[in-house]
Amino acid sequence: MVAECLVTDATGPLVPAKGARFRLAVQAPDRLRVDVAANGAVLTACRNGTELWAVPAETMGALAASAGLDGGRKSEANPVSPPLVPLALDTKMLAFLPLVFDVKDLGIEEGSSLRMLQFALLPDVRNAIRAPDFTARAWIAPDYRPVRVAIESTGYAIDLQVEKINFAEWLPEAAWQPDEGSQPLELPAAALNALFEKMLESGSASTRE
Repeated sequence: MVAECLVTDATGPLVPAKGARFRLAVQAPDRLRVDVAANGAVLTACRNGTELWAVPAETMGALAASAGLDGGRKSEANPVSPPLVPLALDTKMLAFLPLVFDVKDLGIEEGSSLRMLQFALLPDVRNAIRAPDFTARAWIAPDYRPVRVAIESTGYAIDLQVEKINFAEWLPEAAWQPDEGSQPLELPAAALNALFEKMLESGSASTRE
């Protein structure tokens, strides 16, 4: 899947992300790439299996350091990294998602044709894995494609407009590799979430294309 998104609103530390655009590419079971337009440049972080690379190295190194991550270019990849749920789940395991998430159908939004769904981890599951509390809402078009996603958690909220979304069986191998000749920052794959948050924080309304 490749989705192009616009941050329409944000609170807390993500306020600077308002107006920023980013592209999200995912491929099961363990590939995820994020390209964020920030201050006239493009910041990229890509998890490819147990490895995580990011460019431009100098800028991403500073963001990694601000997140408390090892900013060295020679950081070793995790031998084992947390799976990208639900990408890493097979069809049988996906059947158990209702036992993990509290999903509510909020019906059709007034004045539109969009169906609203609300998601949250069940309290017992959230406590067991010590995950932060969050609530997410998705607005689904009649063709079943998400057009808006809003996430609220402790200390921040973010509202995304999904401008374009495409699906394919796989993406080209080059999508998961840095450009030839570049010297990317290398980090453990488990650092992706913290790095992505810092990438969004570095965004601004000036990044609109």
